[in-house]
Amino acid sequence: MVEDVADLGPRVTTHVQALSHWLAESKASASLEWRSRAFEKATTVDTHAAAHLEAILREVEEDTRELVFTGRLVGGSLVRRTFELELEPPDSTVIGGRVAEESLEALEQFFGRQATAVLEVREARLPSGETKETHLLKQLMG
Repeated sequence: MVEDVADLGPRVTTHVQALSHWLAESKASASLEWRSRAFEKATTVDTHAAAHLEAILREVEEDTRELVFTGRLVGGSLVRRTFELELEPPDSTVIGGRVAEESLEALEQFFGRQATAVLEVREARLPSGETKETHLLKQLMG
């Protein structure tokens, strides 16, 4: 659940929480579909599930920050809008995530090359300690 919330971001999470509240209070259900270039998802939410979802979303804490990393762009997909950046030593780890629409052209241009990446890092946390961090590539520079 926390993984999905982190992927949505704070604005969408707030709207889903409001919808869940409305469904629970109204004793209603809803069928929802989401379509994008990358995927399709569908679900049905009944009154009980809406109340449970609202309670969970109310507990989620989210932080968003912008960080700059330097490394080599070692993976990515223009179709799925994803990236993988191998960080320079001493870290030498690979971080990945989604690519903002306006950065897709740069993804293709810098593939396999050194680049400086501006990432929006979102962290979603439950009081239980469960956390999920997601990355959105906002900008690539040489």
